[in-house]
Parts: sequence; C-alpha cells; structure tokens
Amino acid sequence: MTYEEIVQRIEESHRFGKASGYEVSREMLELLEHPESGMRIIHIAGTNGKGSTAVYVSSILQAAGFCVGMFTSPHLIDFTERIRVNGAQIPREDVVRLGEKLLELPMTLEPTMFDYCLGMALLYYKEQRCDYVVLETGLGGRLDSTNGVGTLPLVSIITRIGFDHMAYLGNTLSAIASEKAGILKVGTHAVLGVNDPEAAEVLQQTCRERRIPYMDLNEETTRWVRDYVQEHRNVLMPGTYQVENAMNAVAAIRMLYEMKELAPQVATEEILDDAILQGLEASNWPGRMQQVGDNPIFLVDGAHNPQGVRALRESLEERFPGEQMVFLMAVMADKDYEHMIEDVLPLARCFYTVTVSSDRALQGSKLAERIAGRGVEAVYMDDLDLAMKQAKERARMEHCPMVAFGSLYFIGGILEKLKEDDKN
Repeated sequence: MTYEEIVQRIEESHRFGKASGYEVSREMLELLEHPESGMRIIHIAGTNGKGSTAVYVSSILQAAGFCVGMFTSPHLIDFTERIRVNGAQIPREDVVRLGEKLLELPMTLEPTMFDYCLGMALLYYKEQRCDYVVLETGLGGRLDSTNGVGTLPLVSIITRIGFDHMAYLGNTLSAIASEKAGILKVGTHAVLGVNDPEAAEVLQQTCRERRIPYMDLNEETTRWVRDYVQEHRNVLMPGTYQVENAMNAVAAIRMLYEMKELAPQVATEEILDDAILQGLEASNWPGRMQQVGDNPIFLVDGAHNPQGVRALRESLEERFPGEQMVFLMAVMADKDYEHMIEDVLPLARCFYTVTVSSDRALQGSKLAERIAGRGVEAVYMDDLDLAMKQAKERARMEHCPMVAFGSLYFIGGILEKLKEDDKN
C-alpha cells in the first residue's frame, strides 16, 4: 500500500471503539510482543497543556544527550507529526511498513485510529533505540490506550484539568480528575500541575493512597519551580500559559535527576541547569500562540475549550494591552462554545466564522448567530480561504491583530493553506 492508503485506512478507524483503549492496546501490544518492554517512559495526562509539556520534556532530555521518542495527538497537517524521535517526524516509508504490520494483526477487539498510532509509535521507538519515550494520553487517563502500555512510567505528569469530553469523563472537576489520575500507578513518581483545589485534592489523595512520591506545583514547597521558570520566561514559547507547562517539565526533569535516571550524561547540577535552559529555549510547538503573519499580525492558537480560551485571552491581553482584534473562529459541536465566545468577547472587534471539515463540526452559521446574539458583529463564510482574506482585510483596515482559534483541526487547516500559499 502507499502512504496515503495506509493513512486513510488508519484514519477510517472509529474515533471511539466498543472496547476501551486500555483493553485494545493491551491486546495489540501482546500480539506485538511488547515493544515497550524496557522503555523509560514519561506519561502525561490532563485537559490542557499536555502537548507543550511533552515538547518541553522531550527537548530538555534531548539537550541532555538522550534519544527521545515523543507521541502526541492530534496532528495539524501531516499524520507523521504524531510520532517523533528527537523532533524529527517518522518517515513516510516507516509509516507504510509499520502500518501494514499493524493492519494485519489478528485482533479480536477493534482498534481505533489512536490505537494504531500508539502501536506504530512504540514499534518505531524500539527500532530507534530511544533512551526515553514521552507519551501523551489521548482522552482521560484510566481507560486511555496509553495506559495499557505494560511498562511502568518513571514519571507521570498531570497538567491542568478543566471541563472537556464530559460525556466520557464526567461533569465535575473531581470526576474528570479521577479519570486523569488513572495513569498514576503504584511505583511511578508524579508531577501534579497547577490546578483548582477540587481537582488538586483528587490527585493528591490518589498519590497518598497509592504511596506515590509526588511533587505538587500548587504547594508553597515547590515555589522554586515557578520562580525558576519565571526567571527564564524570555526563552519560553509564546503565551502566558507556557509558564505552567514549562513548570511541569522542569519538575519532571528534576525528579528524574534526583532518581539518578539521568546519569551518567547529567552528573552535576550545572549540567542539569544547562540542559534545562537549552531545552526550554529550543522547544517549538506549532499552533499555540503561533504568529504566522505580520501585516496584519496574525496569530493561530489551538484553544478548543473554555479553559484553553481563557489562557489564550490572558496571553492576548498581555501582548496587546487595551487592544481589540479580529477573530476567526471554528469549533466542534460537542465543545462548550458558549463559554468560549464569552471569554473573548471583550477583546473582539468582530468575528468571522467557518465550519471545520469534520462530522463533529458546529456549523459556522450557527456559531455566527450565537456571537451576533451577544451584540458583536459576526460574519459566517463557507470558504476558509475567503474567510482568511476578509478577516485580514478587516484587521488591516482596523490596524489591529487577527487571531484564529477554536479547534486544532481548524488551525491545522489554516497552517496547511498557508504552507500551500508559500509554495505557490
């Protein structure tokens, strides 16, 4: 099969299967004879910040001299973005070779796209002899495919928890936190990111019950982590929210150092500090407060739930104090778009809306109606190219920034169009 055929076969798999991802990956990895065996794994769950945290952790480990595999989702433009080694995407020929092997497995449970991606990633990381593997959960934690991996993670990180995927995870912060806490296994070490008290208490209690050593970034005893990151904020990726993501990574790396897991490459505090700073500065994660245009300033951000949009708003307020801007927005119908709209209304001159290319998409016309009903101008356009052109013209005329947000799939579509324009 060709690369395109393999990716199509994998992407046509159901988004959610009848069996849990945990069960499917257990069966798949057993059939593959456990490629993850012996891997040194950092496991990351949470609602927001997982991808950026994974990038920071991977980049720091790479700066320290390790070969690092990183598994994230979704991809923005190309399927190969999901599976990386030292920042380089898996070659397409390896996707074909490993994809054919996975599609031929005699599975009794039906794998989803995510299950196939995870199996491919672990096979590839084994072949590449990765020193470390950073795994980002897909959804939740307890029943996630990555939680079926048979090797106990050295460190498990829980990032900020908010309201998302509530049909699957529960409709309270404590219920969602309980699902995320499912990755906290006896024998691991944990980094608990900054969280609301309701979620933080669930995570702390889980660690205490399972006797898991943990570093809680909500506590005053870990204030040094925030101070350290704030001191070096100038090297972080754009966005106020990157402070918390970098804190998660720095805490995890410090934990690995104290566990003697970074020896002999990182033998001293000085070497550790150099690796952390080099890794933070080298980190790059497209689609997060990414500037893709100058006239007007054009930013894209994958914020796709209320918590993410609030973080985006804070970043915009810091970068453009007192300014309003033109927004380009598209969302999925299962998201809390009412609160997403509400969070950015004070910063909006106007909105342009489109429909994401997905069967889960909210119609852009309905989104525009909901925005206009709150007293702000909103224009629906059925063509993304035209919407981008109209929004740019309006932003130029108003001498203000232009910001696209609402869905990572939407942001991926914009980046793909910009990439095509550059080629032409």
